[in-house]
Amino acid sequence: MTVGELGERGQPAVRPVTALRAQLCLALALAVQAGFGTPTPDAIGAADVAVGLCLLGALWWPMALRRAVGLDWPGRAALGSVFVLAVLWGPLVTGAAHGWPAADILRDIIPMGLILLPVWVDGRRLADCVSAETVHLALGVAGCVLAGRFFVEHGALPGTLGLSAAGPRAHYLANSPLVWFAALYWPARALAAGPGPGPGAGPGARAGARRRRGPVRLGERLGAALLACLPAAAAAATTQRGLLVLMVLVAAIAAVRALVRRPDWTWIVLMAALGLAGVIAWPWLGGLVRLVEVKTHLVGWNHHLGEVAVVTDLLGRSLTDAALGLGWGALVDLPAIPDLRVSFLHSAPLYLAAKTGLVGLTATAALLLAGLGSGGLWWPRDLTAGTVALAATLVLALLVLPGFKAIDFAFVVLACALSGRGRPTDNRLSP
Repeated sequence: MTVGELGERGQPAVRPVTALRAQLCLALALAVQAGFGTPTPDAIGAADVAVGLCLLGALWWPMALRRAVGLDWPGRAALGSVFVLAVLWGPLVTGAAHGWPAADILRDIIPMGLILLPVWVDGRRLADCVSAETVHLALGVAGCVLAGRFFVEHGALPGTLGLSAAGPRAHYLANSPLVWFAALYWPARALAAGPGPGPGAGPGARAGARRRRGPVRLGERLGAALLACLPAAAAAATTQRGLLVLMVLVAAIAAVRALVRRPDWTWIVLMAALGLAGVIAWPWLGGLVRLVEVKTHLVGWNHHLGEVAVVTDLLGRSLTDAALGLGWGALVDLPAIPDLRVSFLHSAPLYLAAKTGLVGLTATAALLLAGLGSGGLWWPRDLTAGTVALAATLVLALLVLPGFKAIDFAFVVLACALSGRGRPTDNRLSP
């Protein structure tokens, strides 16, 4: 066996046919989830079974089974073993010892397994076979489909304000991390600077290329702006303040970067069109601002400080609870939901602290720091619309809203892994 046939840490690399199978399974899982699935289903339905089977088909089972028992983890193998014990299997034993219902345990451990999807598949081989831009486009389209389903389920047109995030069937489609990604990705792609000058090209050749590509790039910009309308309308309809703030911030970053790099005429045409649309939609924007003010007056900005007190109280009951947590399946009382015990918290660190204790939280932090130190975790070299949208989506899902509990979040995490390791792409509309 040659060096080129070896994968991570000297393990045999996945054959091309296996990588192709993984790509097809992941694409089918994303399509089914966007078209028929729900982010956080109350019960397992046909769509969830189909998505699960597709994800299982994408795994490279020899590697996945070894890593599930703590072997052959990328980077620091010893830390990987501790992480598996402290965050996957330890809380499972703790939850069973507390007698939590099996359904509640599954609601915790399945999302955790999905978050680790890049660990179970051969991310290196996938990154060699598919470009980051393709992944970003797929996630952006999936988010638009989910946003469209949200309005269809409500029987409302995009632009309607004051809709419930739960929807008539409590599907929470607008709270999907894929919708968040799409709401951030498409505006950034539309507002991004055009392509830079090609290496070695003369001024005449560069000018000719820009003229030839101008109409095409204008169509791409306008198409991205139109695609942004659906997820942005879903965010406005449900008054998701954190997402709305990030949308404005990401769009501003893309616009400033475009101005610094001297945008072409297609960017100016797009800005003129957006300005005209803003004038027409000014009353609608005013209504959205008033809804944000009312919601902030009623509930404040968030209840995260109150959740810190809840977790501190839970872990302070005994040394065992502080060290090991309450285990998977534990339900908690949240200040934001006073009449219902739930299985989530609004930030991933607090969630891990409550369910896995200080041991699990420390193991997770150590594994992340080791990955950063060894270069196993790194941000892509190219700051594209997709990578900026992924970063903002991670902030929302891990620190602001419990998006990390959604099935859809697995695709976002996998996209992060592929963006960090994939081959460079020629994303012409990257900011």
